[in-house]
Amino acid sequence: MKAFWVIGLIAVALIAFLAKVFSGGASDDSYDKTLKLTSSSIVNDGSTLVRAFSNVMATNNSPLAINFDTTTLAQNNGSTANLFNTSTNVNGINPIEPDPSSFATSGAATNKWYMQDNVKLNNVGVNSNIVFVLPGLKQDVCREINRQLKGSTSSSTPAYGIATSSGSLADWTSFSSTSKTSTALGATAINDSTNLNAGWSTGCAQTSDGSYFFYTVAYSN
Repeated sequence: MKAFWVIGLIAVALIAFLAKVFSGGASDDSYDKTLKLTSSSIVNDGSTLVRAFSNVMATNNSPLAINFDTTTLAQNNGSTANLFNTSTNVNGINPIEPDPSSFATSGAATNKWYMQDNVKLNNVGVNSNIVFVLPGLKQDVCREINRQLKGSTSSSTPAYGIATSSGSLADWTSFSSTSKTSTALGATAINDSTNLNAGWSTGCAQTSDGSYFFYTVAYSN
């Protein structure tokens, strides 16, 4: 009788252990799926912004004249140089709201898209680039973005393809989001001509102070 009692206890313990293992496995699998979807959504949103930039530029706008004004949306259809002019002759887009789960700090003021000009990248463009930027991301999101884009792994150099920018989070987010001109950055232009991964016009990187950001080039000159 005692033997059956011991066997019963072992069986109960085994069932509890297996339930915990499978529950954890399901949870991990769910997180991986969410991570992949979130990361691919950021990449797709970046591509959407780049297409809209090309559309607005096609209405005879200089690339440096295109602005990123989200503060006066009601007036946007009056400006053919605004990225968010959705009239049929311009074909801009509505502002894109990123998935809040993408960000390392919930509710941070920088959790939004930016458009920066005069950004120098490693072996991308001759002089400088106009770049769309989404800062403040989770490290896992940044890794997954680079894995999807470049197949980067932990054995990559740098790890997961996450290179470190010369600019801080403040540098990447210190510009006016309402308009861009050829002198918008002036002497504070971000120079990553030797910092970021060579030839990467789209990817995820780390600021000099440890924040993660996605970037994609809208225009190179």
